[in-house]
Amino acid sequence: MNNHLHVVVLCIFLIAASALVPAISARIATPEGPNAGIENGDTVFLGERAVDFSAFANPTTGELRQMVRIEDGEPTDPIQITDNIATSIPRGIKVNARYYPLYAKDGNFTEPDTGRFCWVQDVGAYLGDLKVRVYDTDVPPSPVIVRPKTIPYTMGVQFFLPDNTLPVNEFNGPWYEYELEGNVRTSEVVNLDGELLSLEALSENPAWEDRRYAFTFADQDAVDRDCEVTMIFRMTLNGIDYERPYTFIVEDHSLQLELDETQTERGKELALTLHGMPFTHYEVSLPDGEDFPIFTGGGWDRKISDSTVIAHPEWDGTVDLRIKIPRTAPITEYSVQARDPDTTEYPVSVNFAVTAPSSSTQDLIFDEPQFGEYSYALGDVIKLQGSCKNIDTKIPIYLYVTGPNLPPNGAALTDPQREVVDGDPSTFTSTIYDPFLNLWMYDWWTHSYAAAGCEGETYTVHVNFVPIGYINSAPDSEGSGRMGEAPPAWEIPLNEPTLHARFHEYTGLAFAQGDHLYSWWHARGSPGLKGAIFRQGHLKWYIFGDNFKYADFDAKFPIYPDKSSSSSGSSTPSTGGGSNGVPTGVYGFNYARGFTYDLTPGEYYIVYQHPGRDNQFDLIPENDLYFRGRMSEIVDTTNALPSVPVGSLEARAAAKALTEALDSPKIDDLYVMDTFTIEEPSIMIAPPGEVVVGDRLEVKGTTNLACQDKAADKVEVGDKLALTISRLDLDHGHKGNTAMKTETVYTYPSSKLDRSTGMRPFTFDEVETSSWYPGQYLITIECKDARYKKTLSFELLGEGAQRDSTVSRPAHDPALSEDQAYPAATQTSSWEDEEWPTPYQTTVPATTPTQSAGPLPVAACALVLAALIPLRRR
Repeated sequence: MNNHLHVVVLCIFLIAASALVPAISARIATPEGPNAGIENGDTVFLGERAVDFSAFANPTTGELRQMVRIEDGEPTDPIQITDNIATSIPRGIKVNARYYPLYAKDGNFTEPDTGRFCWVQDVGAYLGDLKVRVYDTDVPPSPVIVRPKTIPYTMGVQFFLPDNTLPVNEFNGPWYEYELEGNVRTSEVVNLDGELLSLEALSENPAWEDRRYAFTFADQDAVDRDCEVTMIFRMTLNGIDYERPYTFIVEDHSLQLELDETQTERGKELALTLHGMPFTHYEVSLPDGEDFPIFTGGGWDRKISDSTVIAHPEWDGTVDLRIKIPRTAPITEYSVQARDPDTTEYPVSVNFAVTAPSSSTQDLIFDEPQFGEYSYALGDVIKLQGSCKNIDTKIPIYLYVTGPNLPPNGAALTDPQREVVDGDPSTFTSTIYDPFLNLWMYDWWTHSYAAAGCEGETYTVHVNFVPIGYINSAPDSEGSGRMGEAPPAWEIPLNEPTLHARFHEYTGLAFAQGDHLYSWWHARGSPGLKGAIFRQGHLKWYIFGDNFKYADFDAKFPIYPDKSSSSSGSSTPSTGGGSNGVPTGVYGFNYARGFTYDLTPGEYYIVYQHPGRDNQFDLIPENDLYFRGRMSEIVDTTNALPSVPVGSLEARAAAKALTEALDSPKIDDLYVMDTFTIEEPSIMIAPPGEVVVGDRLEVKGTTNLACQDKAADKVEVGDKLALTISRLDLDHGHKGNTAMKTETVYTYPSSKLDRSTGMRPFTFDEVETSSWYPGQYLITIECKDARYKKTLSFELLGEGAQRDSTVSRPAHDPALSEDQAYPAATQTSSWEDEEWPTPYQTTVPATTPTQSAGPLPVAACALVLAALIPLRRR
């Protein structure tokens, strides 16, 4: 009994195990083709034709009619099947999905059989790029599998698909081919062993490396030298006819030598270019003799002697070598030869002549760098230039720098840590003298010196005709001129990068709602400069107020001064230097009036940020270098500090948290913090006192609105004040009874700020009253820019009226007095009309006793006037 039980348990275990082991599926041959039969779990591709799904037939379930995928519980994307054959796999259905058999029985479809399936894929996603594997070269390419734009005519290559992920284990028999398209199309090639090989009806994995399929284009009749060729991989599986082409140039590389000059001088170098078959060794040699030219640098593989090297060209068929001409080389003609050491072909050669130096360092002119009012700072671009005498050809000019903590022999202008090596031009910074312009020039971007930690010190730039450093450039040394003179040099002081920022004194650090918010900065060291040819910097700033945390930047502010920007009356700081001088970094921001409209009155903190020595912002808002807007955090891109959660802090605490992070020794960014105040607009109109018809009326007062000024972008930021005076009284029954309103006159607030009150005086041109009627008048002063107005009523006395000595005009200007209260008249102010938030309100106040009938008769007259036709005054 127990034995029977053991047998039953074992059988159950084997059945379960067999269910868990996946079946190895593969396509089967059918009358439609060797790969037409699809097994459970196989992959089919879009575009395949006459695909046999007989393996999915199940007569007991019904007739196989479709293969479908299931989406949201419903079958979709059907592959139609007739007599177990799918005419084609539609190209419009979804790929990378399982498709299940769907049967029809008694005129109805059954549920999909999810126990069996096939995969549907797009063959293009599986193939990868067609590449070549290189064979039989002296030097293996790195990497050896490549996809070059140019393939040498005599190089052995195999075309294959190393990156394909096709399920090739499912395929049987031929399923792909290659076609070579040169002068003609062909599917036959002669391989490296001379065998004529067909590239049709192939079945091996196209990812395999196989030397049998390698060939050279030189052995093919279908391809000529120096022409465009296309190799096509074509997948023929069940008529899918999918192609993956690869077009390139077949180039015949002949052995050649090329010199940059055929005549040179002692102490100079020549550039030699070897042209030949890529990755083939060539022997290049110079004549051997005492003080003869030698190979000094370049891309050789092996140096046999100073006069003989072994080198190979790269994919472009070239390799660069350098020939040094000793200062004592014999003045004669020399020959350079190159040959393939594995062949008996004659070598190729090229000649050059060595002459005595035609100039001395006295012929090399180095213009003094221009400084203007400022010296340069680390990070700036310094324009170096000069000329030459007695030289009528293009020649190299070599530059290097000496100074504190630099190598003794000098350093390249591009890297303070790279010492120049005598005789090695590649270690120097070089430029070219142009005899047509009689000019050599070089823009020295000192950013590399700032980033390397060089201090703000004085450095000396040296120039020479020959690549000789400081040690051997003393008078009568190797680097001196033929007369023994030292090469020219200039000392250049470099200051540390700095940042200064301020609001102009005109503002008093306060801005009314609706004013332009503008500021200036002076950022030295060309912050954010992207290269020597650029002229724009990058600066950031942050504004913190109650429920307001705002980040902004200017990534294109001009770091060079603009001479045309200077104008009288502007608060633009002095920039000096000129447009071609020292980059001063003087600029600023200017927010339009809409920005301050929405700011709540109160105190705000502003922090300006300079990227520092390394020219990289370590702290940035929202981890975005170009973020602008309300922010919640400031992120350290160096990961040295935690993020600063400014969004959850009060204004003062947020500014403090940011500045403490910027103060960290791990952060080299520079900053400046300042404060400013946002106020509600205010206009105080001084009472005019007693005014008699014929007097000249002077309207003045004080305001916190902005005076005339220009921001960094040359936009006028002043608040223009408009004065209108209208008559309130109407004389009933008089033919001249009209509503009078004077022509509008304008002025700006004065730049003289009373710091104790924060107010600026303003005065309008005097108004002539000789043609006016006596009565009540309303003064209205409006600033449309700031959306604010203020009114004041006064009484105009008739001619001959006796002035009330107790209500005399002030002996001084009340608008400028320390006491800004004006009890003699009532002033009203409002936001203007319906498009602005607050409705317009005006209260006609009590006034000085006069002959006027008062406000009630005035109101009555206004009602009568509405019903009458105005009469002209006779």
